[in-house]
Amino acid sequence: AQFNPKYVFAVAAHRIKIGVEWQDEHVMRDPKILVFGKKITCLPHPEFGKKSVDGRPIFSSKVEVNARGTTFIEESTAPRGAAHGTLLSDDELIDKFRHNAQRVLTQDKIEKAVEAFTNLEKVGNVNEVMPHISIL
Repeated sequence: AQFNPKYVFAVAAHRIKIGVEWQDEHVMRDPKILVFGKKITCLPHPEFGKKSVDGRPIFSSKVEVNARGTTFIEESTAPRGAAHGTLLSDDELIDKFRHNAQRVLTQDKIEKAVEAFTNLEKVGNVNEVMPHISIL
């Protein structure tokens, strides 16, 4: 579901928080989301995948939303959060990790993992990190 653009736009339009909730079975089967997805048309961007001047691929995307008699348009040349796009800040990455880990890790493990990851250069061995990110 997470790679289906119709599904992604449908859950976003229903203001479901980005994260693990998008993978919940009741969300993926929600009739409102499924019906909304049928209203979405997806077409490839004509520039997507072409090479830029520096030889890197272009990941252009454009979204047009027709609602309430108005067309809203947003366009991007690179995905947010990707190495070749606009990077997430450290705080955004930490918030994303905390949100996605909350269902499987204790709060104590989450905070210890954040501490370890934000100070990774001080970790002598990966075995020191593993207990904070494992469910056992």
